[in-house]
Amino acid sequence: SVLLKAATLAPLLSASFQESASTISGLLCDTSTMVILVRNEENGNAYDIQSQIILPQGATLVPASVEFAYPSSAVFQPMNTDPNFLGDNELGKIYQYNNFENLNTFLHQNGLPGFSINSTDSSEFRLKYRFITNCEYKNGEVNRYSFQGITACGEPTNNAFAETNPIIFQADPGIARSFDIQLTTNNSLAEGQITLMEV
Repeated sequence: SVLLKAATLAPLLSASFQESASTISGLLCDTSTMVILVRNEENGNAYDIQSQIILPQGATLVPASVEFAYPSSAVFQPMNTDPNFLGDNELGKIYQYNNFENLNTFLHQNGLPGFSINSTDSSEFRLKYRFITNCEYKNGEVNRYSFQGITACGEPTNNAFAETNPIIFQADPGIARSFDIQLTTNNSLAEGQITLMEV
């Protein structure tokens, strides 16, 4: 008798921020559009990929703004279901799709195929979303992404992590804003006199 041992091909995920396809408004309290490319670099299929979008404090995902394209050369399709909001951690607000169920039927049933020289875009998908900032946003923050699936044998794949370049916004001078101002002084206020106050 001959003992045979079989092993499935392993996937390898990578993720990258597509700056040229994204639109950053440059203005605080405005919306920006981001595009992420996820690729399977090896031959084995990756199943049930968990997709996370991590936004910094002061940034919020715009509802019903997520779009998905598979293969990567396909036209973006709007998603009917928003990702789950998992809460906050030290990196920011976490939004997550648990798998492909709400993103793409083919990928949900078959997994993300491995790389093929004859059809390079079949091992890639693109994820697009919009986010809006508020006055709590700190300039220079980044958006982060995490993608991890399972192999055909049920083992976890690598965790593909990506982040944007630091994002800088300016306040729009055309938008009226209200501020709470607290006046503190050690001197008494008297009519007709000049008093130093700290704001």
